[in-house]
Order: sequence, then structure tokens, then C-alpha cells
Amino acid sequence: MPQSDELKGRTAIVTGAGQGMGKSVALRLAEMGARLAINDLNPDTSARTAAELESSGTEALSIPGDVTKASDVRGMVRCAADRFGPIHILVNNAGILYPTKVIDIPEEEWDRVIAVNLKSTFLCSQAALPAMQEAGWGRIVNFSSTAGKNISTVGGAHYTAAKAGILGFTRHLAKEVAVS
Repeated sequence: MPQSDELKGRTAIVTGAGQGMGKSVALRLAEMGARLAINDLNPDTSARTAAELESSGTEALSIPGDVTKASDVRGMVRCAADRFGPIHILVNNAGILYPTKVIDIPEEEWDRVIAVNLKSTFLCSQAALPAMQEAGWGRIVNFSSTAGKNISTVGGAHYTAAKAGILGFTRHLAKEVAVS
């Protein structure tokens, strides 16, 4: 599969990579020569994406897990590092949305949307950063949405709040860990 060697020798973790945008990102990183750790909450979709990558010649590993749980996230990073070595690229793609109106959002739904979209971005970044800093090279890509700057036309207020939070977190993280 690799069409270029731009990322040869680099290891990437992509969350929510069992399908959709995350899978597309994983396929593109593979084309650029990266080794891939495929995370998804659904073990079947995670395994299918990893198998597809492996069948085309990319080193890939399925690491299903819940990115809203610190123990799962730390395990994911550890598992990827044990298999491939240092983590160089993290793509925080995992996300969910519901179109629930503010007045109708149950607390559990609010918490889940914030956790999957925003908390996971924090947890995954926090877990991957030490290896990137030690390696002296790393890239973190955080998926937000136009909802983060405006409002969501599909998701509810909890989705809009989470995506705005990702933008703020990303700016802060960049300032805090950027290397001159």
C-alpha cells in the first residue's frame, strides 16, 4: 500500500478508526508509510480496518478500547509502543453527536458527548505526549468541527460545546508543548 515514504518509520494512533473519517485518515497515513494503531470502541470494526491495512502491506494493530477511560487510553498507547516503538502521530478523531435540544438533554447524554469528543482528546494527548517529547518529534491532530466556531446544525449544544473545547485545548496544547 505505501505510495510514499514520507512517514516511513513513524507510528500513528488513530482513534475512531474503525470506520468513516478515522478509517480514511488511517488509510492515508498508511499510504504515506506510517505504521498504524487502529483504535475504535467496536472491536470488530477496529479489527477489520487493521486487517485491511495489513493485507495491503502496512504494519497495523487493532487496539479496541474506550477513549473516555484513562486506563484504556494508557493501555492503547502502551500496546502501540510495545509493538511499534515510539508514538509519533496521534489523530484524535473519535466522536459522537446527538441532535437533542438543550431542554431535553439528559445529564448522562451530556456527559457522554463531552467525554467522547473532548475528554478523549485530552486523555489521548496526555498519554502520547511523553513518548513524542522523548523522541523529539511528534504530531497531534485534533478533529473539531465548524460547530466549534459557530453552532452545530446536526448535533446538539453538547456537541457544539465539546468541539469548541477541542479548539481551545488545541491552542493551549500547541503553546505549551511547541518546540522552537
